[in-house]
Amino acid sequence: MKTYLCYIVLFISFLSSCSKGEKVCCDPIVQPQLPEFYVYGYKNDTSWVAEPNTCYLFRNRIYLEVKSSAETLNISVEEFKGKGKYNIAGGNCRYTDINGVEYLADFSPVNAFEVEEYDDTTGVLSGVLTVNMKLRMPATAGNAVPEIYFSKGRFRLALSK
Repeated sequence: MKTYLCYIVLFISFLSSCSKGEKVCCDPIVQPQLPEFYVYGYKNDTSWVAEPNTCYLFRNRIYLEVKSSAETLNISVEEFKGKGKYNIAGGNCRYTDINGVEYLADFSPVNAFEVEEYDDTTGVLSGVLTVNMKLRMPATAGNAVPEIYFSKGRFRLALSK
């Protein structure tokens, strides 16, 4: 009987920890107001939004450059065929920070540009982006962060053809 009572007390305390208050564990993450076309996600756990500067399809390859203030993310997706998951690594994904320090995607299997929706007529595509990056030249970067990761990334883009 004491065991059951103990479980009930634990269950009630768990539910009460998710009550409405200052910081609530049960509330969804609030996205910022996004432009019509964007790349959005978390760069090392900090919200990050960028708008496309260049986004086009040429010979089944997507070339994408997005900018957020003085930061730039470049992605090249090879053999694009519409909806699907495309691995990105090395020179296919490059990020340049506000100081001009360059990062390249590592060869992690989680690195992906996943197209969930694609309209061949308008060229509009949307989906998920996840990528881990490492300093391009660690020895010369001074006190730069050695790794950057983009998580929970979403994108909506319009391809020029």
